[in-house]
Amino acid sequence: MSAGLDRDAASGHPPLAAGDPGARPPEDPALLELLLNLLAVHLTVMSLWYGLIAPWLRRGPRGEVVLGLLWQLTRVYVRVRHRLRVEGREHLPAGDGDHDGLIVVSNHTSAVDPFLLQAPARFWIRWMMAEDMMKPSLAWAWRLQRVIPVDRTAGDSRALRDAIRHLKSGGCVGVFPEARLVQPPGEI
Repeated sequence: MSAGLDRDAASGHPPLAAGDPGARPPEDPALLELLLNLLAVHLTVMSLWYGLIAPWLRRGPRGEVVLGLLWQLTRVYVRVRHRLRVEGREHLPAGDGDHDGLIVVSNHTSAVDPFLLQAPARFWIRWMMAEDMMKPSLAWAWRLQRVIPVDRTAGDSRALRDAIRHLKSGGCVGVFPEARLVQPPGEI
């Protein structure tokens, strides 16, 4: 044996270098504790998400988590910023499957009106909107909400057919008959 070569006492082989495939990392209790704590936090967060938060968000319109989150944020916004007060909530359907087709008709005094009307409703309102008012930068929002675009320049009945199809399937369609903002602003 050479004088400078250390041997593993158990096997009699030279010790493995750190880069060798068979090398074991040194055991560090602090690192192991950190990893176990991260795992515990991850499991707790996932349990809360799947057990409480996601089901709560799915109670909103369409039963989707993303729209449920947006709906809950909208509810907070209209309560805090606009002090929304709803009268006759007991007359509203409890959810998307609780009606055979519903049309929501309202005057239109502000761009926030659809949010004010959607916030107290547990069913999804699919809004009809003039195509020329739909900003291209918000195309993702129009798709997410499945807005029914209305071409006011042509005699196309595509929007009307789409709205009727949605109503026949038990959906809800929202309409602002003025087709523009009415001045002066007032109550909805």
